[in-house]
Amino acid sequence: MTRLALSLVLTSLATSCQLAPLLTPTANLTPPASASLADIGQAVVKAGESLGWVVTIQGSGRARALLYLRDHQAQVDVFYSKTHVEIRYVSSLNLMHMEDMINRRYNKWVKNLRIRIQRDVAKIK
Repeated sequence: MTRLALSLVLTSLATSCQLAPLLTPTANLTPPASASLADIGQAVVKAGESLGWVVTIQGSGRARALLYLRDHQAQVDVFYSKTHVEIRYVSSLNLMHMEDMINRRYNKWVKNLRIRIQRDVAKIK
């Protein structure tokens, strides 16, 4: 095998090890009965910002979240109701997004966002 071919194979293996199936995290929410949709939206903003996401409410039950880390960027939509949250991929930069695959770091970031949203919604007073 030539050096070039070996180099291409090794590069391909290294890249594929960093890729994982693109996740769309979902979860049930358990806010207090008195919580409004606006309260849940504010919990989504607080949760995202605590993890470094820039979060803006886009309408009733929907927020846009952007994360900038080093030379990576992820953008997601967060759909929420009084009982459910779903985080959907919108776009990314330098995360090797290809069809249904993406850098595994993205999945870690959106899982952490889902967990923090669940926690902050449960804390609504």
